[in-house]
Amino acid sequence: MQGTDRGRFSCTTRIGNWFEEMVNEDEKMREFLEKKENGQLTIQRIRQNLATVTIPASQPDKYLRYGQPIRIVNGELHCSLACDPGDAENVDEGMYSATGCRTSELTARNVWVIRKLPAKKTDVLPPLSDDEQEDVVRYGDEFVISSTEYLDAKPYYLASHILDWSHFSRVAHKQIVYSTQKYSFACAWRVESIGNNSMMEKEGEPVPVGEFVFLKHSGTMAPLAAHEGQHLNDYGSEYELIANKIPGKKMIWAFQDH
Repeated sequence: MQGTDRGRFSCTTRIGNWFEEMVNEDEKMREFLEKKENGQLTIQRIRQNLATVTIPASQPDKYLRYGQPIRIVNGELHCSLACDPGDAENVDEGMYSATGCRTSELTARNVWVIRKLPAKKTDVLPPLSDDEQEDVVRYGDEFVISSTEYLDAKPYYLASHILDWSHFSRVAHKQIVYSTQKYSFACAWRVESIGNNSMMEKEGEPVPVGEFVFLKHSGTMAPLAAHEGQHLNDYGSEYELIANKIPGKKMIWAFQDH
């Protein structure tokens, strides 16, 4: 019967907020392509952070030197210090996560260099000089633990913040350890020898690669420790890092060149 199909919808009929939906889809695609072009997609970031890194062996004397690429490995949990710039702790303050990763592979996120603490207060850590790179790290030195250019052109520094109502670790709720691109005295650490009697005796002596040490936060004197609490991120389940005393060997670390 003629006219019986009047008022019915066909497959080409658009109903509802079709224009708004089309605009939203276009915006999502634009954001996706922009992130892809800038290398900001999650999969791109993960691949970059897991890129294999080759580091040179230590010099014949086996002493740790400033600017030397190394891993920092925990004495009990055997995890290595790592950072994740894509996992924010506090975006407004530029704080991102730092964890103990379980892999023994050398990657962009778990290879670091030790930098000298500037003599004067500054908001920017100066580039590594040839003179600094030749100097040996000694017990009692205060320094900065910095990421390498393999992770990002602008380095991330290991830092800690005194425990308060708005700054605490996710799992243990202890003094937080994090990574940041904002340099300050919160990024300063101190290396000390192990043992109550030997700490002062070794003051000023070179730190050998592979020897267990304490790493203490200069601002709070709290020791860096790997906590068994599980920190879930894009790389799986990793150990939480805190600045706090923990029984056992979770507070001792070794600088390794492999």
